[in-house]
Amino acid sequence: MTIIAGLLALFNGFMALFGEASSGMPDVVIDLNRYTACATMIMIFGAVAILGGISAIRGKNISLALAGAALGMMGGGIVGFWLGVTAILLLFLSSADL
Repeated sequence: MTIIAGLLALFNGFMALFGEASSGMPDVVIDLNRYTACATMIMIFGAVAILGGISAIRGKNISLALAGAALGMMGGGIVGFWLGVTAILLLFLSSADL
C-alpha cells in the first residue's frame, strides 16, 4: 500500500511539474513557476514512500516504513491518504511480529 501511495505521489508531482503546459512546452522549460518547489517536494515524498514500502516488505526498518507511509499520505491525494492510513495501521499491528 505504501508503494502504491508513493507511486501516486510521484505521479502527482510530475503532473504538477509538467502537467500545465503553455503552447506545448512544459513550464519548467519556459521558466520556473511557483509550483516547482511543491512538485519537487511531492516527488521526494513519493520516493521516500516507495523506499519505505520496500523496507516494509523486507521487514528490516520499521521506522522508514512508517515514515514512508506518512509521506505517502501527504503526497498521494485522497487515495494515497487512505492507503497511507491503512499502511500505518497495518505496520503498527505487525510491529509486534518484528
